[in-house]
Amino acid sequence: MAAEVTRSRRFPRNIYAFGTTSFFNDTASEMAYWILPVFLASIGAGPAQLGVIEGVAECVASLAKLYSGYLADRLHHRKPLVVSGYVIANAVKP
Repeated sequence: MAAEVTRSRRFPRNIYAFGTTSFFNDTASEMAYWILPVFLASIGAGPAQLGVIEGVAECVASLAKLYSGYLADRLHHRKPLVVSGYVIANAVKP
């Protein structure tokens, strides 16, 4: 009985893989996010240009979330959607 309880409380391997991937992806995103204003200022961009760049980035991210949410509701196999999302996210990072 005790073996069944501990076995049922363990998470599947995919949960650990997804958590680790998410951690590294989010860490890379946050590291690049705070450097962007400094980089843009060093090449002569002002506050207005920074605002436009950040606004466009947030708009694209919101539209991508909307579309991927729609796909996730329609698809029964979500793992390819998650994997492709992380592949794309890591491919566009410098």
